[in-house]
Amino acid sequence: MTNRGRAVFALSVLFAINTMNFFDRQILGAIGEMVRKDWGLSDTALGTLGTAFTLLYAAVGLPLGRLTDKARRTRILSAGVLIWSVFTAASGLARNFWQLFALRLGVGVGEASCAPASSSLIGDLFPASRRAKALSVFMLGLPIGVAISYAVSGTVAHQFGWRSAFYVAGIPGILCTILALFIYEPDRGATEVHAIGGQRRTGPQTGSRWLLGGLVLVALLYAVFWSKTSDWVPPLYFAVGLVALVVLCIAFRKGIDAYMEPFLLVLSIPTMWWLILSGALHNFNMYAIGSFLSPFLIRYHLTGMDISDATKQAGFISMFVYGLAGVPGLILGGIIGDAVVRRRADGRLLVGAIAILLSAPFHYLGLTQPAGSTLAFATLMGIGVAAMYVYYSTVYSTIQDVIEPSLRGSGMALYFFAMYVLGASLGPVGTGLASDYFTKRAAVGAGVTEFTRQALEPFRGEGLHMAMFLIPVFGGLLMLVLFAASRTVAKDMEKLRRWMHESTTQAAAAESAEAAN
Repeated sequence: MTNRGRAVFALSVLFAINTMNFFDRQILGAIGEMVRKDWGLSDTALGTLGTAFTLLYAAVGLPLGRLTDKARRTRILSAGVLIWSVFTAASGLARNFWQLFALRLGVGVGEASCAPASSSLIGDLFPASRRAKALSVFMLGLPIGVAISYAVSGTVAHQFGWRSAFYVAGIPGILCTILALFIYEPDRGATEVHAIGGQRRTGPQTGSRWLLGGLVLVALLYAVFWSKTSDWVPPLYFAVGLVALVVLCIAFRKGIDAYMEPFLLVLSIPTMWWLILSGALHNFNMYAIGSFLSPFLIRYHLTGMDISDATKQAGFISMFVYGLAGVPGLILGGIIGDAVVRRRADGRLLVGAIAILLSAPFHYLGLTQPAGSTLAFATLMGIGVAAMYVYYSTVYSTIQDVIEPSLRGSGMALYFFAMYVLGASLGPVGTGLASDYFTKRAAVGAGVTEFTRQALEPFRGEGLHMAMFLIPVFGGLLMLVLFAASRTVAKDMEKLRRWMHESTTQAAAAESAEAAN
């Protein structure tokens, strides 16, 4: 097989894996309203279930990112797909909230392998001039996986119950597990202009000091919090645990410095700070929509229908609004981003910022549509979502532009850590909290004095409607952050190019001198 054929096959398998990645994680968003009513959950609890996997996803992602930069990426990816597929299928066996929460944590462990390993492989399979398009194809797995998940999960849940939706997802995951082992493992830096190989710059050796500073900050914040309830007297386990962590940090400072050095190198790149913040804001919105779009449709636009029928119909509407609408956004984002970046280094991020600027008013207008205006809501919301998907094509490729090949797994892992801890974890639960707050406020306005499940149920549509207005607000903030990132990216790209040129020149000179001797 030619190099081009290997690259095409690899990208096809990675696309399939990413499709299943988002298919599996979106199942709960498609059937969440059935689960909530079955177990009598609040929107806060439903949001917590929607973000359970992100907790371990983010924590496990950092060591997996480092492993991706050192070990065979195809094996890491294959093992990850197997793990998340098994835990997804097992989610159908859960009999209560906490069992399902624990199983979703297991899904997060497996899915944490997908982004660092896949993006690192794509970076070494495709040159910079074609990288945004390749990443766009890979990221097409997001809207297509989400769309299929809504359609399939909603239909299966309608016919056989919500538990069956989890069982169905396990079968294609096993096939992807096998296919991942046949992906060609390219050399690191194989497609770069400068044959940099596994070399990378040296980062700050100050990891232990950063960790100690973080522990001190946690102690101060916790002391202030505890002072509100216990007169500055923290519990014994907190004090003992904090002292133990400080002692361990000092005792193993050299090992901590060595482990954190590549991550600090990533954070020494100014553009990465803006991109990490942008990831948190973007994922807040994406996961808020993913978790509550179907429940919002059922409560606000599809009222009066049986829950099973409403779940099926909401699934098909969401398939277009949150899933298929993203396909043109990803494709156009990759094509336009690659075209503009040839003219100016900050082109990709400017394209992303403009797209997000367009998405916010469409989301706002969609949410202002009256109850029952399903077509108008879906059209306006779908256009806004399509513009949001441009983010992936432009930002993911920019990360590749400012980080050397041998550090891209760590860079993506750090980016995803913040993206999921600060964005995906807070988006659903934050929207759920806001929904519960506005639900109670609406109930109080109607004269309700006892907040029982039955008393609050008629007001949940209005409460979730108000909470969803967080989305255009965060969209405006995201646009500003992407514009700020565009102001620093050209300098960081030039700095990386200059280092790669100097490193390869020095290596060539050393080889020539050795050959002469």
